[in-house]
Amino acid sequence: MQGKGIENAIVSVEGINHDVRTAADGDYWRLLNPGEYSVTVRAQGYSLVRKVCEVGYEMGATQCDFRLARSNLSRIKEIMEKFNKQPINLRRLQQRRPGT
Repeated sequence: MQGKGIENAIVSVEGINHDVRTAADGDYWRLLNPGEYSVTVRAQGYSLVRKVCEVGYEMGATQCDFRLARSNLSRIKEIMEKFNKQPINLRRLQQRRPGT
């Protein structure tokens, strides 16, 4: 979402048991015959994205880009580290509340 490629993201094509990983700049390539493919991209700290990519008959590469967003848990951890905070212990918090 910040316009930067994500290194080492995993690109999976449904029905093909051969995942590829993105390069340092987020670029990836996957040889596929013309057709429609359900492609999933996942990376640590990001929400999974799935979409249909269509490979045409034209010469050259077919582009299929993905936009991954930071997962909520990843964003929370990042904010906590930035402000030197500790995780909230929900059990301890619930024990302090009267009537729970």
